[in-house]
Amino acid sequence: PGTVARVNCELRYEYVNNKYEVVFGKRPKWIIGKTMLELQGEAIFSRTEPYLKRALLGERVSYESEVVSETGKKYTGLVHLIPNLDEDSQVIGLIILGLDITEVKNAQSEIVASRNLLNTIINLAPVQIYWKDTESRYLGANEAFLKNAQLKNVEEIIGKFDTELIWHESADKIQHIDREIIETGSPKINYEKMIVRSNGYVSWDRSSKVPIKNSA
Repeated sequence: PGTVARVNCELRYEYVNNKYEVVFGKRPKWIIGKTMLELQGEAIFSRTEPYLKRALLGERVSYESEVVSETGKKYTGLVHLIPNLDEDSQVIGLIILGLDITEVKNAQSEIVASRNLLNTIINLAPVQIYWKDTESRYLGANEAFLKNAQLKNVEEIIGKFDTELIWHESADKIQHIDREIIETGSPKINYEKMIVRSNGYVSWDRSSKVPIKNSA
């Protein structure tokens, strides 16, 4: 399933499984007796050496590492370094376990890219968009909404209630509608609401609110 190796205190390979040939393009017989520096090359070894030093002092260490095989394929591995101890509990080398997490990392990158695209679309939308939790606390909003609320960035609204914003005089009506939607699970589409700001300015807005539901 993953790479398994044993090295001595000089970081010279004493055992590797067949997965090493898939990743490094070298047969296990060729690897045995070689140092990690000889197999990995200077670039990769220089990044892993600090972790190796810690493990040789008796610490269990885990880290992520990127490897490019001889065929050009990129692998991302989760590496575990386990000190190999003798009968007197002295470190005589390391057991090295590697798990291929390339697909996981690629999926994470795709999720981040999709989230960034969605955030861009929301922020460029000409309408005000925001979202709350079930207690009517704000969890986020787009730039149009923040501008209307006279806030500079989204961090200023996260965790706040309507009672803390410039339309606090209309907070009870706003939160009443929120509770109605949460309790019924039904959206409220294209309705009119009167907003009274702290400076006395009154405006009429047309809004739509939709409950956010999980996949269950």
